[in-house]
This record gives sequence, C-alpha cells and structure tokens, in this order.
Amino acid sequence: AVVSTQSTGARYDDIISRLLPFLKQSGFKTNDIKFMPASGLTGANLKEPLDPKVCPWFKGPPFLTYLDALPSFKDPSTDKPFRLSIVEKFKDMGTMVMGKVISGECRKNQSLTIMPNKTVVQVAE
Repeated sequence: AVVSTQSTGARYDDIISRLLPFLKQSGFKTNDIKFMPASGLTGANLKEPLDPKVCPWFKGPPFLTYLDALPSFKDPSTDKPFRLSIVEKFKDMGTMVMGKVISGECRKNQSLTIMPNKTVVQVAE
C-alpha cells in the first residue's frame, strides 16, 4: 500500500491499522503486505529514497527498488517461448502494444518476432 509522504508517523500508523484488517479479510497474508510512504504526485520514494528530513520515521527502500528486489514467479524449469496476447496497440513514439504475458519472458533490447506476419521488433522498455 502506498501512503502519502506528507503524512506524519502517527498518520502512517493509523492508515496501516485501518487497512490491515480489510486486507486480511480480503485474503492477503500479513507477511505478504508491505507498507511504504510514496507520492505519485511528486514522485517521492518512487525511484529515489526519501530524505530523512522529510520522513524520519520510515526506513526502507524506494518503491521501484522494492519491486525490482521481489522474487521472480517464473518457473526456472521451463524454457517456453515468449507469448503475449495483445489487447491494445498505440502509435505514440513508435508502435507500442499492451497485453497479457501468456508464457516466457522478455527483456529490454531483446528482438522478438510478431506472428503471423513475422515482423521482427525490439523491446524498448
């Protein structure tokens, strides 16, 4: 759960105490829940760690660093090809697609082939 960085430590604890019972009731395990203050508006604690002067009561990694450190759900015993079910296509800065990964994985700068017309594309980000 992401909480505003303008909150005080007491407000942060209050938000956690109110959210935790709801999340438990929804089926989440307490060990699987990580709370951290962040601001989508200012970008605080998303990419760069919080300044201790702004938020002295929180000691932890920024949101993106935390996400990058999460374990992979990929089964290492399978070597399936990357398959993406395309839901939407955008033409903004080049052609971009959005969809659901069915199998495999892709990485930045990897070359992929779009079927059925066998168009070779490169993964940008």
